[in-house]
Amino acid sequence: MVTTSFLVSFVSVFALAQASPSRRDLVLHERREVVPNGFVHNGPASPSTLLSLRIALVSNNLPGLEEALYAVSTPGRALYGQHLTKEEVEAFVAPMSGTTAAVQEFLTANKIKATTISSAGDWLSFSIPVSQANDLFDADFTVFTNEETGTQAIRTLAYSIPSSLKGKIDLIHPTIAFPVLHGPPLSVFVPRPISNLTASVTPSPGVVPASCNTEITPACLEALYGIPLSATAAGSKIGVVDFGGVGIDRFDLETQYTVGIAGGIPVTFISVGSNNDPVEGLLDIVNTLLILIFTINSSLCNAYLQLGARGVSIIFASGDGGMCFIIKFNTFIPTFPSGCPFVTSTTGITETSASFSSGGFSNIFTRPSFQSSAVNSYLTALGSTNSGKFNRTGRGFPDIAAQGENYVVVNGGQEELVDGTECSALVTSSIIALLNAELLAAGKPVAGFLNPSIYASPGAFNDITTGSNPGCNTNGFPVRYMPAFLGTCKD
Repeated sequence: MVTTSFLVSFVSVFALAQASPSRRDLVLHERREVVPNGFVHNGPASPSTLLSLRIALVSNNLPGLEEALYAVSTPGRALYGQHLTKEEVEAFVAPMSGTTAAVQEFLTANKIKATTISSAGDWLSFSIPVSQANDLFDADFTVFTNEETGTQAIRTLAYSIPSSLKGKIDLIHPTIAFPVLHGPPLSVFVPRPISNLTASVTPSPGVVPASCNTEITPACLEALYGIPLSATAAGSKIGVVDFGGVGIDRFDLETQYTVGIAGGIPVTFISVGSNNDPVEGLLDIVNTLLILIFTINSSLCNAYLQLGARGVSIIFASGDGGMCFIIKFNTFIPTFPSGCPFVTSTTGITETSASFSSGGFSNIFTRPSFQSSAVNSYLTALGSTNSGKFNRTGRGFPDIAAQGENYVVVNGGQEELVDGTECSALVTSSIIALLNAELLAAGKPVAGFLNPSIYASPGAFNDITTGSNPGCNTNGFPVRYMPAFLGTCKD
């Protein structure tokens, strides 16, 4: 916090005000008490380093948009299926009256030219050197190194904004939100020579061949879940997003298990962000689709809220690594974006829950009403297991499960086996895209935001009753108490 001594002359105070008008009345906006686990302090950032910053402006009516989302996404509601237009969503999301002008005035006074980067006008972007950012926001931008990967990021543990902009600025990024630690690989590739792939991909309709017990192919999934062998697009589309660049093996997986399952559906592959800041990729892809730490997580979650209201189904893998990936300091740290209630989180199974699957309860987002009954029943049965290690009032995830082990991927003439919740997310996305094609062909709206329908229809799923996600000296969360919505789709 900036303070001004009373033992200065009027001339000095006037000169300070003229040189830096923004620092006369700053108030702390966000602060992180300690450096996140896994990062080390490497000293101040170079004053001349250019920072690309984004400002999220406070929207005028996000609660109203959330109510509109549930109105169009909950079976039985009068507006079910009547998804909002782009203009209707933007009317909820646009900044409050006078907000943009006030923030732009502040930036212009400091010789900063900002660009609007969202169609609703709620995100601004600009670039300034570290020295100016430190002065303007009473910050201390510092170089931090991820001990696991060696990658560096420039962040500050606190920053302030003019008091006149309190209630107008939601957050500035990147500031106190650090890049996500990598943890275990999202998918495990086990190369081996091609064996009987050709023979195993053409089973008889409705018959699951024995080879599917050890090798999962698109045809195995079609047989397991009753997926039609062909489909017309009828306006349905799939978008597969790569955050931060993950290599050709991941691309092979994504291609073969979207195109391979939903062959008649157009698939668009989008690569965004960087390994140094995957959050930027999350922001970029959301803003692109809308045009066609607590606050940063909340802002991203609200962006998924906008997409859901438009009728877009957002599906994320719950993450791999079991409880080891989400435990720290003797408490569970849930993954994101799966903790956001406006996305559908998928996990991996065979006939039992895959031990690598992440899951748990959000520390940020409260439990949405659509899952209250199911989660309350689970917690009652869970009793005191893992007591004190998780937030019992948070949004529970994952929402749904699908096959997640022994996926066959062909890469450079070699057959590889892949495990991971990403596999589950890909097959789930393909099934939903095919469902949307059927709905559109029948003159009906697409499924849109899935979660209210999932929790309202447990009979549509096969219940998974064994397994858990152990690790880090815990047994994780057992699935035996979970209701049927955490099972796989019935054929």
